[in-house]
Amino acid sequence: MTFAELCSELVKEPWNLTLADIGRLTVYQTKNIYFRPRDRFGRLIRVQTEDEVALPPEVIFRRVWKGRGLADAEIDERWKAHQAELASHAELMNAVLKCQEQQAKTQEQGQPTMPSVPA
Repeated sequence: MTFAELCSELVKEPWNLTLADIGRLTVYQTKNIYFRPRDRFGRLIRVQTEDEVALPPEVIFRRVWKGRGLADAEIDERWKAHQAELASHAELMNAVLKCQEQQAKTQEQGQPTMPSVPA
């Protein structure tokens, strides 16, 4: 796509950008935001960029917080807290799945089910 073609796309619906707006865009913004793959309804299709695929989550996490000005020790603490939060989410999801399995078995046996309330 030529620069002129790019501009002709960005000045019309749905973006309606001015040439001044277009002049402030980076190549990354143009490629990965405005021209990100979309379905026929305009919803984003999740496609990982090469950078996202190559980097492990911890590296991305640390880069983001480093970019926000946190010291390495603070980032370490946040990473530990993040890991603990993920573990608690996993425990919760396992409990939900176990409950759903029990309800499915009960329904298969023809017994009425009562919604369970977490303790």
